[in-house]
Amino acid sequence: MSASDDLKPWFDLQSATLDRVHPSWFRNIEPQLILAARRDALGRRWLANHLAKLSPALFSLTVWRSDAADRLGARSWLAQPLQEPVESALELGGVALAAAVRTVVTRDGVMKLRLALGASRYDRLLQSNAVATHATERPVWTNGTVESIRDHVARRGAMELAGYANSAHPAWGESVRLSFERWWWMSPSEWTLPATVVEVSLRPPETLYEVVLTGTDS
Repeated sequence: MSASDDLKPWFDLQSATLDRVHPSWFRNIEPQLILAARRDALGRRWLANHLAKLSPALFSLTVWRSDAADRLGARSWLAQPLQEPVESALELGGVALAAAVRTVVTRDGVMKLRLALGASRYDRLLQSNAVATHATERPVWTNGTVESIRDHVARRGAMELAGYANSAHPAWGESVRLSFERWWWMSPSEWTLPATVVEVSLRPPETLYEVVLTGTDS
């Protein structure tokens, strides 16, 4: 493998991250300017230089080793679900908090959860056997508004996704964190979902089928 081929997964991840990085990572810069910077090479270089201070594994190549290309490539399928990071976070957050979701039985509470999670996602959580955090009583967060419930579930899902991605390579973990609000990471929590649950929840069906057939990840 040539040096350029070895670095390709890293460059691809950098580029994809620049396309979806949350504006909150650029303090005192208008979101419109960030969007404009993404459209040309000079602007993207400026964005990458700024992020190098915040995400050295991804933008400064500080933890690159000979196996990095394989480790980054093994999670390349994440690029597709991360095109809609909040939706992916809601999916994983719902799975992680499924036990708590099931404790809500009042009409008003169920209606708020369906609005916050989306009706189809809420129904899937009720019917699934997914591994989730156990709850013996209704948590306080389920009493909030639709917006606060959605925010809580999305933040939990983002933590799960970042932990899973980081287990492959720190650059992947940084890429995931940059996809969400900067303040979400001020009090990070541990990754609790098994890797298989994350993959079944988010991985495109065609790539899951490939893994089953070949026994390899890509």
